[in-house]
Amino acid sequence: MEGLEVGKCPVCEALLEVSRPTVGQQLECPECGEVLQVASTSPLKLYYALPLDEEPLIEEEHRKRL
Repeated sequence: MEGLEVGKCPVCEALLEVSRPTVGQQLECPECGEVLQVASTSPLKLYYALPLDEEPLIEEEHRKRL
C-alpha cells in the first residue's frame, strides 16, 4: 500500500502501521492504548500526545548540556 509507514510505540514498543502519516497526526496504539502523535514522518517517529498546554519533557541527554 502506498504511503504506509511503520513506527514503534514509545510505551510498549509495538510496531504500528500508519497510512500516509502527517506531523501532528494522533493515533492510538492498538497494543497498550496510549494516544500517540506523529513527531516525524521521515523516518516515522511517534511520541506521546500531550495536551496543548503541556510542554514536552527535556530528554536526559539535553539536560546534561544545560
